Amino acid sequence: MTLPARPVCGKCQNFFVAHDPALPWGCRAFGFRAAQLPNLLVFASTGTNCAKFEEKRPVMAPATRRNVRKSA
Repeated sequence: MTLPARPVCGKCQNFFVAHDPALPWGCRAFGFRAAQLPNLLVFASTGTNCAKFEEKRPVMAPATRRNVRKSA
């Protein structure tokens, strides 16, 4: 039996970088910061993949301004 692939934290809406050298990564859904990636900590603690993984929505490119003639 093969386990399904673990979710990648960098692709999750709940993942954040805390900029704290001791606890650099965190999960908003579970409300913690950790020294290792949250998905690894969740798997080590529960034995299952992260239940709160939500894939990030695609970033929409900003609308570009067309060349508009300025009136004098």
